Amino acid sequence: MEEYLHKNKVSIFLAVCGVVLAGLIVSEVLSPEPPVVSRPIDAITVSRDCDFVTVNSMILAVCQDGSQWDIIGLENTPMPTALPTPMPTPTLEPVSQSGSDKLNPVQLMLASVAAKPVEAMALDASDIPTETVEAYTVEQGVATAAPIEPVGVTVTAKYSWYNPALGGTNCFSFVGGVCISKMSSGKPWLPYMNVAVACVPEWPFGTIVVFNGKEHVCYDRGGAIKTINGVPWIDFLTRVPEVPFGTLIDVQVIFP
Repeated sequence: MEEYLHKNKVSIFLAVCGVVLAGLIVSEVLSPEPPVVSRPIDAITVSRDCDFVTVNSMILAVCQDGSQWDIIGLENTPMPTALPTPMPTPTLEPVSQSGSDKLNPVQLMLASVAAKPVEAMALDASDIPTETVEAYTVEQGVATAAPIEPVGVTVTAKYSWYNPALGGTNCFSFVGGVCISKMSSGKPWLPYMNVAVACVPEWPFGTIVVFNGKEHVCYDRGGAIKTINGVPWIDFLTRVPEVPFGTLIDVQVIFP
């Protein structure tokens, strides 16, 4: 009986050992083996937690916790772009007469230009074009063309004059020795002494009458100032007449 029990214990011990051994074998088969580095190592970078090993353009990370990682393939890393190679600057060399027949017309022209020195060309004063520029005046920041002297119409007229300060037929309303009348245009007569004239109704107010080089302006009318036999009368506002009454004069008339 004791021998039987002894055999059973041995059998149980062997069975347990077999189970343990089988478990170890299975665990060894299923657990990942550490990589065998049989290829040449290119570089090793050590960090705080993992060691990075570069093997044949492949980065492997072996960390302190025992894990291993395939990080990235170096073959995917973009390579730096090569700088463009500068092109050589073409040079023109003199062409001999014997080889000129082998060049096209453009090459012949370039060769002839390169072979000939550049000569300075002297300009004569007559070669420089001249241009007449119209004069301009600047007024309030705007450039405007210089005014052109207006050209009037030459008219033969009869000369007349009047002075309202004398009263009588010279003034329509004379009060206290003073002419208080205004001209037909509504302007007072005194500021326009030696400037204003009484013109025929056909000439509008603002018409300029040039006599003896002086400009006068039509600001007044008169009952006797008319055109008779094609000759208009002009009544000058002045203290001293320039010619006798009724004298035929030639004036320049500029209408507004």
